[in-house]
Amino acid sequence: MNSFTVHVTGELESIQIDSCDALYAKLTLTAGADWALVDGAEELMTQLAHRHRGAAIGPGPGVGVSGGWLWTGLQFVFGFLSSNPSISARDADVAVWACPVHAVWRATNVYGWPQAVAAVYGLDALGRDVLVGYAVVRLPRHAGRHTVYAPLFAPVASSPLNGFLSWLVGRPPEFLDPLILAQCEGRQATRVRSDGTVKLVLNVAIKDMEKFGYQLGPSGNSGGGGSGVGGGGSGG
Repeated sequence: MNSFTVHVTGELESIQIDSCDALYAKLTLTAGADWALVDGAEELMTQLAHRHRGAAIGPGPGVGVSGGWLWTGLQFVFGFLSSNPSISARDADVAVWACPVHAVWRATNVYGWPQAVAAVYGLDALGRDVLVGYAVVRLPRHAGRHTVYAPLFAPVASSPLNGFLSWLVGRPPEFLDPLILAQCEGRQATRVRSDGTVKLVLNVAIKDMEKFGYQLGPSGNSGGGGSGVGGGGSGG
């Protein structure tokens, strides 16, 4: 075998947020040029889920104050109003998707390790689909069961006027290609606001990586993106 295998199963479990009632997500799994997807789907879409009051799903920061469509409009106009430290994550609402994730890759080096890019959408007061935010996380890099929390963020309009106009027509700022978030170039020039946390539960199995000179981290449950892989290259 002239490649190693990374097998990922699990689910895009839920989202913790306080600014939208009905939400769905489009999940895209992306990897580097040296990675080949041999089984599973690169793109997934969840069902529409309604949030309910519950315990926080992760250790993320506080989320914005809930105030209906007017507050959502103010968030689009003034990005700095999107977070309020007086509202803790424990007071946030949770929408559960439980969307299955399954993918198997083959590769010869760790550069371009797979990432998950989630674009979350919701319904506004007029029933229009609007972007709520994006979440990006690199998949865990050692075998085992992992609970991964990815902060949700959304682009902010370049000016208050543009923010008001985008809210008025129901088209908040969004990226033409969300996969740009899986790259490093140009991200420092984008203004974003934080709003919630996405939770994934993933099982990772890795085979034959030691044959390529890589040393794996210890197996176990991880609350983040997993530990690094050392020895032969970069995580990309």
